[in-house]
Amino acid sequence: MINIPPAGCGRSRGFSLLEVLIALVVFSVGLLGLAAMMVSAVRGNHQAYHHSQAVYVATAMADGLRANLAAVNAGAYNTDWISTAGGNACTSCNATDLAARDLAAWAQMANQRLPGGEVRVQCNSIAPSGYAPAAYNGTCTLGVRWGEVGDTGQTQESSQRAFSWIIQP
Repeated sequence: MINIPPAGCGRSRGFSLLEVLIALVVFSVGLLGLAAMMVSAVRGNHQAYHHSQAVYVATAMADGLRANLAAVNAGAYNTDWISTAGGNACTSCNATDLAARDLAAWAQMANQRLPGGEVRVQCNSIAPSGYAPAAYNGTCTLGVRWGEVGDTGQTQESSQRAFSWIIQP
């Protein structure tokens, strides 16, 4: 009697080295894609953190403006971009002193919470001259900006981010 081996049981009894190497290459490419996705997610999460900190600083600015309408009406809060300001620690502040103290506190807050953080306040009154109502008759634009360094070798200046909010105090 002649023994005939079943079909497929000849020389191919397992994976060849070439098949294993190809599987490793495919698996490695998948892992590289997963790593790139994780880096992108971490970067997006960090940017979202900066945006929420900018909103927090702008909210503090809005609350301060609403609390000191006399200085808002006098234009004491209007400033260009500042990262530090010379505020004073007065015990019985008038409205202008309080505005200087607020600006210093907001600039310091932005600088501590955001990389290269700066603030700006621009109020535009539509009230007639000498008119000081109980509420501010106009709008204020609150600005917070900061620099985010990207992974392509950008400087903070080239990747400037800003948050702007128009309110009526």
